[in-house]
Amino acid sequence: MKYSDWIEEQNPSEALHRRLLSMERPKKRGWIGFAAAACCALAVGALYWSLNQNPSLPPDNVSLAQHPTVQPATEEATHKNMPALPEIHYAERQNEMAMDIAFPKGYFREELSMHDLETLFGETGWWEVIGWSMDGYVIYDGEGAVWQVFLAGSNGENDFSLGLSPNRLPPTCLVAEPTGTNDIWGTKVDASRSFYDCDGDGAEEYCYTLTFLREEKVGARLELTTHDDETAEILIDSMLSRLLSPERTLSLAFLIPKEIPAWREEKLTMEQAKQEPDFAAYLPDAVPTGMQFESAYLNMGQNRNTLSLHWSDRQFNNLSICIERLPDAETLTLFMADTQKPESYDLRLYAGLWDGVPEAYWYSIQDAIFPAEDMTFELLEARSQTNPERNTPNYRFQILHADGTLVSYYGDCAAQDMWALVQPTLP
Repeated sequence: MKYSDWIEEQNPSEALHRRLLSMERPKKRGWIGFAAAACCALAVGALYWSLNQNPSLPPDNVSLAQHPTVQPATEEATHKNMPALPEIHYAERQNEMAMDIAFPKGYFREELSMHDLETLFGETGWWEVIGWSMDGYVIYDGEGAVWQVFLAGSNGENDFSLGLSPNRLPPTCLVAEPTGTNDIWGTKVDASRSFYDCDGDGAEEYCYTLTFLREEKVGARLELTTHDDETAEILIDSMLSRLLSPERTLSLAFLIPKEIPAWREEKLTMEQAKQEPDFAAYLPDAVPTGMQFESAYLNMGQNRNTLSLHWSDRQFNNLSICIERLPDAETLTLFMADTQKPESYDLRLYAGLWDGVPEAYWYSIQDAIFPAEDMTFELLEARSQTNPERNTPNYRFQILHADGTLVSYYGDCAAQDMWALVQPTLP
């Protein structure tokens, strides 16, 4: 399915936004930059199950001390057998365009072990010798085939990400025309470099992107942001010399999943949705006048069990409800509203979603979660905004029930109509 279709199934008004926001907060980043960064992170697997395992991306680096059978590389060994990389010619990045991303049905994730990293690069620990951390995971499709490998790391001030995919370039949200083409040991490598605020932290830095498809078997996209060109060159040389070395092959075939989780993805009618025991208690008996049922999508798999529903009317008003059975509700702490502090949830206190929000309430003000036992009509009213296109009220909020079910609401309707959906589900 296309990313646009997948995103509709995930109810982007609430659930998907919460998942994207589970990543580290951008520093004073505007909406466009934040959305693009979040989209690209999502493309490499920053989905809801990552929030259940670790609330930030990339995962914490695994220390070599935890794997005593793997010998860390020494500085001498790191450069001893590394072939000299030809000079890389870079072009300015240009002509970027947004693209849809297709996620595989039944996708699931497994962390990469140190043995996996050793097999991939031919050795392990070389990144620590040059001062970087590294960790990663694999996303498989529902049949257990590798869809994408994602590696990421940092040396404190600088960050990199590396995507690897079998038989194609890794998917990305923003695609640029090939520039700066190089021939490195028979593989075409497109390379671009720019100097601007590419990570939204308010400071300009060098931004590198290198892509290649080696022997039509493994595609790679290396992205790096750094304030120091020399630091970037060392990492790029070390990375490419191992991935493109003519002395060894590059393959992802060794990445065999330990098990393939059961999964189910299905489009349902409203009648079928009411037969799903995990969700039936949270489905509305009636919707606002004029709203017509559009779709219901069921998505079950590794750490996910979600039913997303959507209605609309002839005036282009929309209503979405996403019901999620959470394996661990503790991961939602950042989004929980403090009902004693309106500044943590009341949208009416701020000129816009991103303006004047205190640091402590950055997450809760955008995607507020209320415990079901505390939910009131007054709290619902505090989540009202005005749809600028039609000058109609718009509501967005989430309710966490005692059984670990999270219900997200998004709708263009009157407060009384929204309350009529919510009240019957409350204790």
